[in-house]
Amino acid sequence: MDGYAGPRPLPAAIARAFEEPGGLISSRVLETEVNSRFRGEIIELTVGEGLQQRKFSIEYYTALTPGPRPTVIVSPILGGENYPIARTLAKLLAKEGINAALMRRSGEIIQPSDFEKGPDGKLLRPMDLVALQDKVLRQHVINARLTLDWLQARPEVNPKKFGALGISMGGMQTVLLAAIDSRIQRQMIALAGADLPDIIARSHEGSVARYRRATLETLGWSLDDLSDKMRQAMRVEGSGDLSIDPGSLAPSLDARRTLMIISLLDQVVPTKNQLALWELAGRPEVYYLPTGHYTAALYWFHFQVWTKRFFTEGLLEQDQKSR
Repeated sequence: MDGYAGPRPLPAAIARAFEEPGGLISSRVLETEVNSRFRGEIIELTVGEGLQQRKFSIEYYTALTPGPRPTVIVSPILGGENYPIARTLAKLLAKEGINAALMRRSGEIIQPSDFEKGPDGKLLRPMDLVALQDKVLRQHVINARLTLDWLQARPEVNPKKFGALGISMGGMQTVLLAAIDSRIQRQMIALAGADLPDIIARSHEGSVARYRRATLETLGWSLDDLSDKMRQAMRVEGSGDLSIDPGSLAPSLDARRTLMIISLLDQVVPTKNQLALWELAGRPEVYYLPTGHYTAALYWFHFQVWTKRFFTEGLLEQDQKSR
């Protein structure tokens, strides 16, 4: 951290790219779970304006300890339907006295129908690069910021103590959220990388690889074509050369409040992309795992210990001292 100059300010055009006209409208509880350690709810939020209203849901786990508590936004990995990793970490935080809001996806990012071909052999739904980055990155961050708006008005929430946590794709989304929204004071980013177009072009993740192969065959693109076209789709008008790529916004993270976890044998989010993100983020505190992407699960116990310690020391203990 010697010589670290602090986070880079972002142009207003970047923040505007992650705003929703009309903002938050209403919320309602869909399901409730209560036990001796925490309260869990599925909350549906309605946002937008006029005919453009839409809904999304979160899993909200609240600590049963009294008083306004710190709260962490948890972003799940790309795959899976039941969020087992993100939900376990959210419940872990709630048991420690820290509220957690798990951002649920509106659906799978890459659908089975994305691979279907018509009689002419062409994809029925060729890759729409603007829609892909919008669904993967921008919409998620918008939802998280609207969730922060909702949380700020809650009596059990300390509105000055927010954190963010994400693994893999959730880690890339966390980079954007923490860089853009100053309410996030502490961020833990695991197995995430810079240059999403390059990651999509090189990743060994099953659904990404199948979609990439089918798209390249149908459209006649090279891997470099795919990366270049996606970079163009991710640029933000009026922001100079910035885009909504995690690597582009990583310098706007505060490295002094960031923890990263990097897997050194990763071919899903290639290790070189993870190391590049760490460099761009100002070389924050980091743990290295001698694993691939999925075999990082061998260190699941360590993930939980690091999560608890990072947010307890950075949010909960500081919150208690300030009272």
